[in-house]
Amino acid sequence: MIYDFMTIKDDIEVTHTEVRSDDTVRVYFQKPIESGGKSIECVIPELSWENNKGFNDEELKYLEDYVDSVKDIIIELAQKGGFASLDNESGFK
Repeated sequence: MIYDFMTIKDDIEVTHTEVRSDDTVRVYFQKPIESGGKSIECVIPELSWENNKGFNDEELKYLEDYVDSVKDIIIELAQKGGFASLDNESGFK
């Protein structure tokens, strides 16, 4: 299952998987551009990067800093079923 997370700087869409059998979560970054799009994957919690298609070193540094700052939130959401699992009264269901 893929869950929406948010849109960040420069219209980069961030999504993530559920917690996988190896206790990791895959975080996907996609940015539409005229020639198609840019994409990259990050595996958390270890912060390993895979399948970079178009992001330059400066953009990658921004994404690394971003993921490092929100990885705990993403992992918690991945365990609970994404933002759809939020209960307006009490937080997570």
